[in-house]
Amino acid sequence: MAVAKFIMNAQPGKESSLISRTFGKVAIVDRAWTAAMAGHVELPRNDEFWLVDVVRDQFPGTNRGVLILHPRYPLAAAEPTRLFPGTFEEELIDGTLYVRPKHAGPYWIASLNLKDLLLKRHLKPNALIVSIATPADAIVRAAKTVKQG
Repeated sequence: MAVAKFIMNAQPGKESSLISRTFGKVAIVDRAWTAAMAGHVELPRNDEFWLVDVVRDQFPGTNRGVLILHPRYPLAAAEPTRLFPGTFEEELIDGTLYVRPKHAGPYWIASLNLKDLLLKRHLKPNALIVSIATPADAIVRAAKTVKQG
């Protein structure tokens, strides 16, 4: 699981009116999930932070395509806590950089400056996912959560 901030899609005529750029790669809500859940659960709105599952990467290992998300629930806090150097561990798995906080706590997100630094350090991975899990349980879950294809 990770935190995503949803924003209005600035490109007119696109199928997804809401997108997230939180991961360094465009992410959208799964259309099948939206159709199945409409009327049953709250759906993301512009400028909201949500806890999400990253269920698929259209083109893993590249900066093409999109990440497909299943929203879980909106975050009550106005904004998640920002990570800073020394508070997390990094692991590159199949072209996606996973960042996991060293300590349990609030919901975490990486600032734009930190994202830029991490993406440059790891030679431009296709996406950056800040996991809400701590390192002990995140590696196995991260490898299973992001389905290839």
